[in-house]
Amino acid sequence: MKKSCSHRPLFLSVALLGALATVGCNPEGSLESSNENEPLGNTAMDFEAFKSQLPRDAESGAYLFEGDIRVYEDEFLRQLQEQSGRPGALIVNTVNTEDDRWPFPQNLNLFYCVSTSFGANHGTVVQAMAEAAAAWQAAANVRFIYQSTEDATCDSDNGNVVFNVRQVSGTPYNASAFFPSYSRGRRELLIDWNNATNSAPKTLTGILRHELGHALGFRHEHTRMTGSCYEDSSWRELTAYDAGSVMHYRQCPGSNWGYGDYKLTDSDKTGAATLYGAADSSLFGYSISTSAPSWCGSTGAAGCLSKDANHLVVGDFNGDGRTDFMSANGNFDTWLSNGNGTFRGSTVTSPPSGCGSTGAMGCLSKDANHVVVGDFNGDGRTDFMSANGNFDTWLSNGDGTFRGPVTTSPPTWCGSTGAAGCLSTEANHVVVGDFNGDGRTDFMSAKGNFDTWLSNGDGTFRSPVTTSPPSWCGSTGAAGCLSTEANHVIVGDFNGDRRTDFMSANGNFDTWLSNGDGTFRGSTVTSPPSWCGSTGAAGCLSTVTNHVVGGDFNGDGRTDFMSANGNFDTWLSNGDGTFRSPVTTSPPSWCGTTGATGCLSTEANHVIVGDFNKDGRVDFMSANSRFDTWFSNGDGSIGGWTPVAPPSWCGTTGATGCLSTEANHVIVGDFNGDGRTDFMSAGSKFETWLTR
Repeated sequence: MKKSCSHRPLFLSVALLGALATVGCNPEGSLESSNENEPLGNTAMDFEAFKSQLPRDAESGAYLFEGDIRVYEDEFLRQLQEQSGRPGALIVNTVNTEDDRWPFPQNLNLFYCVSTSFGANHGTVVQAMAEAAAAWQAAANVRFIYQSTEDATCDSDNGNVVFNVRQVSGTPYNASAFFPSYSRGRRELLIDWNNATNSAPKTLTGILRHELGHALGFRHEHTRMTGSCYEDSSWRELTAYDAGSVMHYRQCPGSNWGYGDYKLTDSDKTGAATLYGAADSSLFGYSISTSAPSWCGSTGAAGCLSKDANHLVVGDFNGDGRTDFMSANGNFDTWLSNGNGTFRGSTVTSPPSGCGSTGAMGCLSKDANHVVVGDFNGDGRTDFMSANGNFDTWLSNGDGTFRGPVTTSPPTWCGSTGAAGCLSTEANHVVVGDFNGDGRTDFMSAKGNFDTWLSNGDGTFRSPVTTSPPSWCGSTGAAGCLSTEANHVIVGDFNGDRRTDFMSANGNFDTWLSNGDGTFRGSTVTSPPSWCGSTGAAGCLSTVTNHVVGGDFNGDGRTDFMSANGNFDTWLSNGDGTFRSPVTTSPPSWCGTTGATGCLSTEANHVIVGDFNKDGRVDFMSANSRFDTWFSNGDGSIGGWTPVAPPSWCGTTGATGCLSTEANHVIVGDFNGDGRTDFMSAGSKFETWLTR
């Protein structure tokens, strides 16, 4: 019977130096052991004598058992010495007889960073990690996610990643890893650059494939053997013994050297899939649930979120690159993303007494366009402003709470209602963005003039900067320049200068470009094609809910737009405020006689726009009977749709039944910080779909 032992901190590595042969495997690489034929693993040896023969790790002082296992405590070292051998492709580490593996959904959110300590070799390590991770991801339902934004602080204290990759030197190994059960401070993948890059025929990618196997919980394959390469018996067999396994030291007896480098065998792939499930190549085929707190009531998560206009704010409240959300209820209730599709919270901010008996609900206007969301102080965290008597701004503290409000008095011309009178309530007539390129959110209202408020950087705003409208806009001034039709004003950056512009589909496509000081030049005119009909550009764009998509369809940093008409018609930006002739994509036949219009749902919240494959181009998904996703080809055309079957609990309507149609109850963003668009629906629980 296999013995079990209490778990103690270990580190696993690919060993190099011959000195380690007295306690385990022969060294890898070009350095050969001088005593490789000496009998090893003699448990009859006195413990102190056994311990004295072990080399020590220079950095941590730990004993190096079997050449690649760092042992910090005598108690565990003694247990390893006393473990009896057992005869003997993949085995999983066990802790107190339980498999040492990542639980769902953490197995799909294995975030890591690569330290800048690698210097000029940093890019090589990043690439090798990506290739090594891809091998395991192709074999099992796991996912390693590189967080480049954490590289500058990529050490064991970084809590924004699951593990860090950093450089060491002067060690007896090529690289060193960890098991899933380790505490964050000991979850490090250490690479000795000089050793790892001088170990032919093994490559850096191969070595990292081996180390990531340990990070997933897999033990050395050779430990099931008796003799020199036996380590201990704290493992469970997943497949039959495999001499060619990626987890088998090449110098240990029985190894299949024909593989040369460390590569996953068919047996490795089978074992990995046995532990974690088969690799899931679907885009988003399942949801991850977060239970609602009891105060949300009998409807669960749906009861947590306000349905009132403007009362749900979505953004990144703590600056970790992951999407959070806040609902203005009695308090400002904030849910922060955990990074794996679940949420923690709610974090509560009490409203000021001036908001009245309804609490936080009374702080925020319900009028169209009168709550502006963005980053008003440039700290990378989402804030929000409500146009009440004053412009009242709440700034994020970085922990899900808010300070404020910070107030800005309105100009007198806004009238007796104060700041509320400054902003239009017409659809499309308040534009939010960064008009001067300083990284802070501004806003513009189209009334008699285009009136722009620029952020001061402290939550307050400067006096409005005005731009007079052209005469053709008529007696209503700037209000007459912009359409009030659904989907007919597109906001973005049309010339790639990182300042916000806007376009209205009128008789022509009329574009106003930011001058950088809060004023606008234009309008720049693009004539519509004749098929748009007598209404001109207005006839080019659908007015059906969800059927116009704005974004960057060719990855050039400029905003384009697409309308689902008979075809998917895409207008690409020329870079000067004008647009090229539309690129057309024929819809699949199942969309029906209405063409592309029939491809996309008209239900509120049921078309999701974002970047699902992290190529820097906008894609879109419609919740129909399936999750039907269209990817940008990069030239304005739309790639053939990718259907994903919904989970069975969504009911007979399929994917349509997965997503709420209630206002504010579907949230789109990046919940795990991997650069791909995800979405969440609030039903009985918060159900999150992470894009793979």
